[in-house]
Amino acid sequence: MVWLVGLTLFASAFCLFWGQLLVGKLLLPLWGGSPLVWNTCLAFFQLVLLLGYLWADWLGRGRHPERGVLIHGILMLAGLKFLPFEFRSHPQPEEAFPPLALLANLAVGAGVPLLLLSGTSPLLQRGLGKS
Repeated sequence: MVWLVGLTLFASAFCLFWGQLLVGKLLLPLWGGSPLVWNTCLAFFQLVLLLGYLWADWLGRGRHPERGVLIHGILMLAGLKFLPFEFRSHPQPEEAFPPLALLANLAVGAGVPLLLLSGTSPLLQRGLGKS
């Protein structure tokens, strides 16, 4: 069981950080190759990682943490609907603040799968610690 959990932890972390590079590479041509795009992507991924950890903490608390793992697993399967990542370049109004528009594009295009993926490791580690 420990080997399976360890392999799952590795795969989850690998997919999360590979997704970060993939999404950044997909967005750079659409938004221009400026450092603003890459820095905004990095800030988005740090926020998603934090929210995923908070999600895992919230699911793991309570009387029945197994139920939280089940909910997370069901949502992970539902999150497959959002793959592959698709981003479209939307014309921006001139008064729009580009980092906020890019954050919105990231949240809609890749937010759900990456949020759920970032919550997988803490949930598995909590489950392994209780068994």
